[in-house]
Amino acid sequence: MIVREAIITIRSQMPSEGWDWTELQEQALRRQRERDHNRLSIAETESLYKDEIENLQDRIRQLEGQIAAHQTEEAIEVEDGLLSSLLAKQVGPELYPGEFSDRLRFAAKDCASRAEQIGLDRRSISVLQAIAKNLPTSPALSELLEDLQRATKDPKRIAAELTAILLRHGYREKADNKHIRLEAKNGYDGLDAITLPKTPSDQRGLTNLRKQIERTLGISKLEN
Repeated sequence: MIVREAIITIRSQMPSEGWDWTELQEQALRRQRERDHNRLSIAETESLYKDEIENLQDRIRQLEGQIAAHQTEEAIEVEDGLLSSLLAKQVGPELYPGEFSDRLRFAAKDCASRAEQIGLDRRSISVLQAIAKNLPTSPALSELLEDLQRATKDPKRIAAELTAILLRHGYREKADNKHIRLEAKNGYDGLDAITLPKTPSDQRGLTNLRKQIERTLGISKLEN
């Protein structure tokens, strides 16, 4: 009853933007302790203090989670900063965070390597070489390649594992008959369909399938 009254009192004093549940509990416990400090036993007071500390710890964890999420968003923005957000939206969705930067890095490296053949000027060569040298590949590219490597180790689970990966990276399942056929989702231009066998294959066949998927996704050369 006391806690209920405290909550009602506090709720009436809440700012317009509101408090979350952890803050509400914290204020209720504090108000109860202040109101009843003369009537509560030492054990009851200690219990209230413990409850208040637990709520504060919960609040700290919530704030730490919000900070971590905000830092992750900022990191992604920096990582994808080679293209403005407006231009990136016009190009279309990425297969993974940082895909466009990886492709531009590869294009710069390839173009600089053929500078003499195409008659490229020295300034352009210098800029392209600097981009290729100093722009790192995205961590998400390495993760995708590692996921494909892992998925093609177990012949019995290869279809399910590869399907799960490709559904996260621009594909949707089209049909499920003798083979599993995956097609690109809307907006993912340039991706060919991928057919996965349901029956297990030998290790050589698994390796060839992985390399074929990497070529279809266009990621086999991006990490070099």
